Amino acid sequence: MQPLISIIMPAYNVETYIPRSIESVLNQTYKEFELIIVDDGSPDRSGNIAEEYARRDAKICVIHQENGGLSDARNTGMKVARGKYILFVDSDDYIDESLLENVVHVAEKEAADVIIFGYFIDKISVGKKELERQDICANYGIYKYEDLKNIQLDSKLLQMVGYAWNKLYNIQFLRKNKCTFTKGLSVVEDIVFNLSVLSKLNKLIILDKPLYHYIHRERKTLINMFHKNAFILHKKGIVSRKKIFEAWGINQNTINEFIALGHIIGIRYCCANMFYYKNELTPTERLNYIKIMLDDEFTQEIINNFRCKNTIDLIMKFTVKYKMNSMLFMLYMFNARKNRIGIKDK
Repeated sequence: MQPLISIIMPAYNVETYIPRSIESVLNQTYKEFELIIVDDGSPDRSGNIAEEYARRDAKICVIHQENGGLSDARNTGMKVARGKYILFVDSDDYIDESLLENVVHVAEKEAADVIIFGYFIDKISVGKKELERQDICANYGIYKYEDLKNIQLDSKLLQMVGYAWNKLYNIQFLRKNKCTFTKGLSVVEDIVFNLSVLSKLNKLIILDKPLYHYIHRERKTLINMFHKNAFILHKKGIVSRKKIFEAWGINQNTINEFIALGHIIGIRYCCANMFYYKNELTPTERLNYIKIMLDDEFTQEIINNFRCKNTIDLIMKFTVKYKMNSMLFMLYMFNARKNRIGIKDK
């Protein structure tokens, strides 16, 4: 039987988590699907585990390839997908057993190009204990192209448009518009892909149900990975969101307000990334990094639209707007030292 949905699951170094992810797919109440697991040159037993499941269930197809990254693995899955719709599932996450049943019913009834659904953020401790669960959902709505301008933009939708795994895509629409993931792009590969998709919609549906479990695992240490290109990637992501909302025809002032919020959140992350995570940057190099962010043309263009909700917001807006690089440097350095995290000065 021809599957209605093709579920694409890239796998790399996830031998501890992939069984739960696969089983969440196999336990779906809706059964007309195929599961395409792309072993992206994983050095652990991820590929072997996938093969073990494939021997037990004909719905599973396993593809082994040399490591090319998440985007390349997803593209591989898209090329061989036989379904009418595509769903991406990351192999260290899992899905609600009713996900397919919920989205298929609406997709078939409304003939949508894309369905966006809500998700849970499950925070897990090092000891695998669930610490907190947060649901991210936007308001329900069915939107034809001419109605997209009426979508109620909020901070949750700002997050939701960015991911590939909380959406059901019509495969014919993707292929017609030549929508693929950019190989080699990391961190913001999802939102760049979604820019090519969501800016060309004929019909979009938003479901107000959290159906996907995104697992946020606590690290053994706060000394995590420093990303030197964090600001460049963040800016690429936030500008892509801006272009999506503009393509939908949403009021420009509304767009600017929410994009400003997202951009300031990104600058805060970049500062924290410098001061809280292990790196070899000197104080001068960190100060120059802050200067690049605050001098950035997009930053200065959008900062006036940032709406402050508290004192911290006011301080942040003031330092960014007036390019007070040293003040922002001191604030994050002081906070890092106060919490006894961060890196040594030279």
